[in-house]
Parts: sequence; structure tokens; C-alpha cells
Amino acid sequence: MREYDIVVIGAATAGSFFAKLMAERGFNVLVIDALPEREIGKRLTVFHLDTVYFEKTGIPRLADGDSEYITSFEYTMCESAYGHYPRKTLYPFTVFNLEKFNKHLHLWSRNFGVNYEFNTEFQEFIFDEEKKIVGVKIKNEEGIEEDISCRLVVDCSGIKGTVRCALPDDYGIENTPLSPRDMFYVILRYVKLANPIKDKPVTSTAYPYYKTWVAPSDDPEGAIFGIGANLSYEYAERVYKDFENTIHLPEIVGEPRIEKGTTPYRHAIYSLVSDGFLCIGDSAAITKPYSGEGVTASWNLCMIAADIVANAMKDGKYPTKNALWPINVKYSRTQGANFAEIMATLIGAVDATKEENEYEFKKSIVFDEAVMTQMNYAFANKMTIRQMLYLVNQIIDARANGSIRKSTISNIIKSLLKAQALKRHYKAFPKNSKKFAKWCNKADELWKDAGSMADLIEKSIQE
Repeated sequence: MREYDIVVIGAATAGSFFAKLMAERGFNVLVIDALPEREIGKRLTVFHLDTVYFEKTGIPRLADGDSEYITSFEYTMCESAYGHYPRKTLYPFTVFNLEKFNKHLHLWSRNFGVNYEFNTEFQEFIFDEEKKIVGVKIKNEEGIEEDISCRLVVDCSGIKGTVRCALPDDYGIENTPLSPRDMFYVILRYVKLANPIKDKPVTSTAYPYYKTWVAPSDDPEGAIFGIGANLSYEYAERVYKDFENTIHLPEIVGEPRIEKGTTPYRHAIYSLVSDGFLCIGDSAAITKPYSGEGVTASWNLCMIAADIVANAMKDGKYPTKNALWPINVKYSRTQGANFAEIMATLIGAVDATKEENEYEFKKSIVFDEAVMTQMNYAFANKMTIRQMLYLVNQIIDARANGSIRKSTISNIIKSLLKAQALKRHYKAFPKNSKKFAKWCNKADELWKDAGSMADLIEKSIQE
């Protein structure tokens, strides 16, 4: 039986980065993926990456001339439901080809000693007599099964959570798959512009009312018209049609090339660890609530986990749930708390008519440039007292002049209060597992009270 310290299942951005961090710390790491290497990341051609994360992660920076690189921009834009009152977010992004970027990560991590095996499927866990994970059974492309011994299994298997969902019910990790209500259905239209000199986008422009955006493409004469929506691709298409009929989009020629995919859109699983197990990435529902993008959000978790895992496995030790528990604590009290606050806030902020959304942009109610900029840099909604008072005054004024319905104002205020309650609860994540069940029960109550984006969609469909 082959032996490794760590087996990572999933060779995309999260798995490759975490594998590098652990190999760099002296551990023998194997990464497996069911797909051929050429297929990793091929479901979407283009993705945007926070430029600041090259320095934060140490990943070699790519620029013009590299095959993976497409373009970069220093700011993004955000516009109202009718395409007015543009808001600028000063935060740099770099645009890459996803398949080529994954290969870049593979090459980089191999330099630190990471081992990769593609066309290799996870079959099941191997447990010892104490029912703790001590390895995995895998099957290669020739159908040959093999037992691999390891001290830690890391699930980076993607949104289906194949590995997490294979855990026993009593292992301390949520093992149910994400439902359609827990996802955003993303559709990208790669269009050819009729007048690229005039209409080629130089940055990404978002339309929060529709959850759509217009962004640069890999085609120098093209653009991407994208949408993300709850429940189904069919519903996403309905919203896109409304977007297309309302917003003046650049003229295109020919038929667009369509790509589809899903991204998690719900709170992260409450516990990321158990005996010999760690969950990272889409499988753990790690995504930015304001964009649905999970690459750098998952990298943050990887960096939180790396030193804790290294300490838990030092000198050949087995990484028990208790030894790995600080990952839960540190993540939940930082990024987890910030994301919970933002997600709950957005549920109330987007529940508005087009006219109300227009007024919210006009008066910078919720859609404030300074707040949106710091949200990108800190992954947090750190409104100052002055900004909060300004927002309250604007809401009061909006109600007084009849620009926003009483119910909409009530939803905004309630969502802000619920968001603060959730953030406080995550900040109080228990230091050990003894009080975890009680914490989960309270978290369930708070999330039920906060609702979800899916609730809003179902309500709108019924109306």
C-alpha cells in the first residue's frame, strides 16, 4: 500500500494551492482528480482573479505575454436597474484562461514536491478500528483499484461534494449535497461585438438588480454577458431576457458561445474538520456572497488551515478533530463571520423593484462606492458609524418622500439587524467541539430568520 501524509481530492485552484502549502512545509502530498489534466477548469474559459492575491499567496504573477493571461483592470463598475448612477469600486482584477491557469498552478506546486494523478477517482474512505479515516480507496483510468494510506484527506472535490457526502452520518461533518436553492446557476455568453473599437469593455460592469455583468473576454473583439441566478438555468434565462430588454447592451454579430456552470450560494458548512479530514472550496460552500466567486475566498481558508494542519501533523502525529478544530474557530470568526454578515445584508438589499433599486443607487443606499471598495479588500462589510448614520438618514428620507415602499425599507433594516446577529454569533464560534451542537442550533435559527436569495426568487415567481 502506498503511503502519503496527505491526499487532496480535486486538482483545481483550491486543491492545488493547499497541496503546495503543505508540501512546502515538508509533507508528502498526493493530489488526485477524476478528470484528465487537460479538462481541469475547462467548464469555464474565463475567470477573474483578485490581483492582490498574487502577493498574498506567493503564486507567481502572470502578465501580458503569458498564455494564461487575458487582461487586467484597476476598478470595476456597478450600475442601477436602468443602467444609471455608475458606482466605481477601486480594486484590481486580472483576467485569465481558467484551464491554463490551473496548469500553471500544477507546474508551480510540483516544484515544491506535490504529486498529481489524473483520471483517478475517489471510491471510498478507509477507516481504522476506531472508525477514524486513515486512507482512501481510489480507481485509475484502467479501472484498477488501489488503497492509499494517509493521515489526512482533504476534500476539494467541487460543488457536488463527492468526498464530503461520502462521510458517515456520525462523523461530525455535514454530508448532504447542496440543493438547487443553495446554488447560483451561471450562464456566460461569449459575444462578438459589432463595433469592438467603441464597445469593447475595459473593465467589468455589474447590474446587481439582475445579478448580471458585462466583462472582457478572451476574444479581443468580444465581451462576456453573464448572469447568475438561483434555482435553475431556466430562471436565469428569464431574468437575462429582462436585463437584455431593459439595459442598452452593445450590438453583437452572430450567435454567442454559451458556457454554463454552478457556484455555491449559501453559508459555508459549519464544521470544516473532523478526524483526519478537512473540507475546502466549493464542497464546503466557500464563496464571496457579493459575487459568488470562490477562488480567493478558498485560498484564504487554505492559508488559515496550513499552519494548523502542519502543527496537528508534526512529528508523525495523527490530525484529530480536536487538533484541527482551530481551523473552524479561526475561519468562522474571521472570513466566515464577514461572509455571514454580507450575505444576510444582501438578502434585504436586493429585495426591491427596479424603481427602488434606481433610487438606492441615486442616493447611495447600500450601493456606496467606499463600502463596496473596502468589501473587496477586506472581504468584510466594515461600515463606519458615519456611513451607518448616513445610510439610516437616507432610508428615512426615502420613506418620507415615497421613493421606497415601507416594506422595502423594513426589509433593509431587518436584514441589517439580522446580519449583525449572525456576525456576532460567528464571532463567538466555540473554541472546542463540546458546545458545537448548541452553536449549530442557534446558527440554524438565525439563518432561517435571515432567509435566502432563493426565498426572494420563489416569492417573486408566486407573485
